[in-house]
Formats: sequence, C-alpha cells, structure tokens
Amino acid sequence: MKGKNENSSAAAAGPLSAESFLPFVRYVAQRFAGRGMPQDELFQYGSLGLWKAWLKYDAERNVPFASFAFIYIEGEIRSALRKNSAFSCRMTVDSLEERTEICIPVDADDDEAKVLRNLQLREGLETLSETEKAVICLRYFRGLTQKKTAAVLWVSQPTVSKTEKNALKKLKNKFCQNDQIE
Repeated sequence: MKGKNENSSAAAAGPLSAESFLPFVRYVAQRFAGRGMPQDELFQYGSLGLWKAWLKYDAERNVPFASFAFIYIEGEIRSALRKNSAFSCRMTVDSLEERTEICIPVDADDDEAKVLRNLQLREGLETLSETEKAVICLRYFRGLTQKKTAAVLWVSQPTVSKTEKNALKKLKNKFCQNDQIE
C-alpha cells in the first residue's frame, strides 16, 4: 500500500527522478561555498534536503518541484552550517586583541603580558559608552553570538553589529594613539 506522498512524488516526477535534481542541489550548495564547510559536505546536506522534499512533495498543490525542493535543500544546508559554526563563531578576548591591535612588548613573559593586556583592555573599555561596553563584554568575554547578544540587550542583531563595529573602531583608534605617543 502506497502512502499519499509516494504517489504524489512519483506522479509529479513523471519520467524524472530525484537523481535528476542533483545538479540543482550542487548549484544551491555552491552558493554557500566558503562558509566553513567543504563543498562535498554542503552537497550531502543539500541531497538530504532533496530527499526530504521528494518525500513531502504533493503535486496536487500545483507548485513546481524545483521551487518546493529549493526550500528544503537550502534549509538543510543552512542548518548544517549553523550546527558546524556553533563553536567556531564564538568571539574570544584573543580575537578582540587581534581586531584592535593591542601590542604587548616582545620581551614580556606570559604573566606580564596578561597583566599588560588586561590593563590595556580595561583602559580601552573605559572610553566606550555603556551600550558599547555591554556589546563588547557579551561578544568577547562571554562568547555570545550577535543574535544572542541582541536578545540579551533587547535590540536587533544589525544594531549589535553596528555597535560592535563602532566600539572596535574606537578601541583600535585608542590603541593606535597610545602606540604613537610612546
């Protein structure tokens, strides 16, 4: 006994099969290239989305299969990228230092370097507004994503992005001025 989905997928496809849409999957996967996952894996996740779409497609709704499948293919790829980048997109104090060009003397030992770095960061943070401080602290010291930072501060993600960019610019200017004075 065949279910509704099996009949509608087979009837809608006619002479086509799910395999005939694999070049389409490859095309969609290529749109996500360079986002931290190999092309082969993107294609595999896209193929999984194609399979899910194939099983759920209902030809009676008069929607072209490619349009229907695109949503599932893209959704699976995006989901995989989110899962893959959950740990890699977290910001750290080290990345804050890199982005603001904090300079530690070469001859400083590890303990000395940590103290100097912390003093420079504290001094730099004092030049920021309260909102900018909150964004920097949540992003770099607590490791929250922009989306989670936005939720904590009750603002939008683009606002967090803009605030972070401005704060990093201020910190960079502050540290560059200090280097020129010394």
